[in-house]
Amino acid sequence: MRVKVFRSVVSTNRDNFSKKTKNRLAARAGYRCSMTGCGVTTVGPSDESPEAVVNVGVAAHICAAAQNGRRYDPNMTAAERSDIHNGIWLCSTHSVEIDRNESRYKPDVLRNMKAEREHHAASELNAGKGAFHGADLIAIGPDVVGVGELLGTSGSKWSIRIDHFVEGDLRTLIRFSEKFDCQRNRRRQASWPGPDLAQSGRIR
Repeated sequence: MRVKVFRSVVSTNRDNFSKKTKNRLAARAGYRCSMTGCGVTTVGPSDESPEAVVNVGVAAHICAAAQNGRRYDPNMTAAERSDIHNGIWLCSTHSVEIDRNESRYKPDVLRNMKAEREHHAASELNAGKGAFHGADLIAIGPDVVGVGELLGTSGSKWSIRIDHFVEGDLRTLIRFSEKFDCQRNRRRQASWPGPDLAQSGRIR
């Protein structure tokens, strides 16, 4: 009996990054997540063998690699979609988050994150310092503690930079900020006497 074997060819319309592009994205980010406030290391040794490496980083597309994907831009060419300029290096958690919350993580937001992470990586390299050299431990509310720097104050406003969260994360910080603003508005509506002593902060 003769048996015919059919080979199926699966085609893809995704404009994926090359291995070289993925490696360059990771290296330019210092192998750290580019999400603001994260900066977690995405590569390290594995116990599987003396040569094994664990990589939890993802070369994510800023504008989707395929139609119907998040932030898809029909005006881009296939070459532009797979170019390094359309990529951002993230940890596995935040690579999922940016696609679950497209309204927050628009292309310009992601490009700014990428540029900031690469700027920090270059500064660390050129200064010969570790990622958190000279940084401060900053507590914002009971559930948010981070490593960063107080950039300055102006009247009732303060500006800080968070490089890495020790307790909580970016979402916890956003929830705290929203709750803080809500409480401040209630105080104003109640028309309490005296100045409003609540302070507002700008997180970068």
